[in-house]
Amino acid sequence: ACIRCSDKVLAKHAMRDAGIPTPDFYAFNETAFKELGAGDALPAIVTNPVVIDATWAGRAISGDAFRTLDLSGRAILFRTDFSNHWGTPAYFTDNPFLTADAADLLVSKQPAFVGIDSLNIDDTDDPSRPAHTKLFGAGIPICEHTTKLKALPSSGARLHAVPIAWVGGGTFPVRAYAVVDG
Repeated sequence: ACIRCSDKVLAKHAMRDAGIPTPDFYAFNETAFKELGAGDALPAIVTNPVVIDATWAGRAISGDAFRTLDLSGRAILFRTDFSNHWGTPAYFTDNPFLTADAADLLVSKQPAFVGIDSLNIDDTDDPSRPAHTKLFGAGIPICEHTTKLKALPSSGARLHAVPIAWVGGGTFPVRAYAVVDG
């Protein structure tokens, strides 16, 4: 997610100002997605998240945070509370991240989506970017810079991660929000 473009309207204007072709917004319901042949993408867009409290883990989040959990097909949101540093210089140093072994374990558990309330899912001092490499390699989308995960229950919500209409980018902003059940 792009820090400057955290809002879909701002993102659209920023991309158009930069000369990036950006189509108009369209709203699709589930039936329309299926008619367009994109029905298989829906679980990655709207899914029941599991919030994993990793506030105790320090910077390097290992598989111990989720080793015994069934995560297949679920959105996994790692709560570190690092987003409390948003807007300060501290947000850009010493971010919590997933270890390479944690990324391997996640891939084996086949989640539909992985998010973290941190600057990056990888250690920014490690140019090999193991979490990005392994998760993307397995077709698992990643969402960074999430906020307010403390307000979500560990289960019992629906996560919506709605991308803007942008083709050809390696990273792009999404509007991510959760609707809490009941």
